Amino acid sequence: MYTFTTFVTPVCRLRVLFAALGLVLTPYVMTPASAGQASAVIPVSVVVIAGAKLQNLYETTQLTITELDISRGYISIQSAYKFSVLTNSKQGVVLELNPIGYIFNSVEVTGWGNISQLGPDGGSITQRGTVLKNETHELSFKFQLRPNLLPGNYPWPLQLSVQALS
Repeated sequence: MYTFTTFVTPVCRLRVLFAALGLVLTPYVMTPASAGQASAVIPVSVVVIAGAKLQNLYETTQLTITELDISRGYISIQSAYKFSVLTNSKQGVVLELNPIGYIFNSVEVTGWGNISQLGPDGGSITQRGTVLKNETHELSFKFQLRPNLLPGNYPWPLQLSVQALS
């Protein structure tokens, strides 16, 4: 059994698969039928698995929280992420936002055509339908800060990933 390594593209894998099928099936196709021989039809199908990749164009890496932010109870960051999505899914994609650290009680995410309210455990934003290749998207955030948070610099509190809908 042969294994494909990660540098072989899905298109290349399909070409190798069809070439292998051609070698296996050639004797059946090229051999003329003679009296007493039976023929058979061998159905072949290909399933393309939906995939998606997040291309990060810009990402805020640090969150600076001031005394004023703490007294207000929130901090807003405009255009914190700029990204595009590559996908072969016609159904759409799901953008996953996973928290890193515990500095917020909730976060309002604005962008990609909607406003989403997520809790301290993060969440997901679903974009249904065809996602255009090389289209740039921006996300802005309004974090409701946890009580007793101290002013200072913190690592960016969210990690993004994308999954294709199938």
